Amino acid sequence: MKHLIVDLIDYILYIKSERILIYSYFIRVRVILILNIIEKLKNEHICIINYDRLLKIINKEVEQKCDETSYIIVFDPENEFELPIKYNLVTSATKINGKFDEIIKIDKVLSNLYKAENKSGNIFLFKITNDRIIEEQLKPIYEEILDLLKEFGGEASLSDIVNIISKRHNMSRDSVRDELVFLKNLGLIDIKNKKVIITRLL
Repeated sequence: MKHLIVDLIDYILYIKSERILIYSYFIRVRVILILNIIEKLKNEHICIINYDRLLKIINKEVEQKCDETSYIIVFDPENEFELPIKYNLVTSATKINGKFDEIIKIDKVLSNLYKAENKSGNIFLFKITNDRIIEEQLKPIYEEILDLLKEFGGEASLSDIVNIISKRHNMSRDSVRDELVFLKNLGLIDIKNKKVIITRLL
């Protein structure tokens, strides 16, 4: 069972000496992620491969300097053959081949809620507000559901969880089921054979 981690940008910068692939269908996410990382690295040299492609989307110049000390970002290469010998961060719409130390996949959970998951299965939740990646915390009810499952040893009947949570929060059973489906979409629980099973720890 894996963990939910809070800050995606901080995590990427923590391992910035490694080769990282971030892939997502959503180009807005890829672009904003790059811009947020560049902003955090404002005192370092940044080199962007395929800069012309990025420029067509953002319509503003990004200061960059390509030398042996640069943090190298490869924006949306068409395939692995566009990767230089040295690179740090690669964005792509699909999972491309390459020598990556870390791979992060980003999916949309709700209209403006995204889930990033790394190779180890750790999850990062975030929203995009004013072109910024804003880390998102789980609502207390979700933590309560997971804590309840832990008390049951990691697995409980669907009816037990629904009944307990609905009584505690004066919610309809359908509303509780909606919350459980949300947790399932995050990959934190599984629901099968009328059982709720915890799959990741907070």
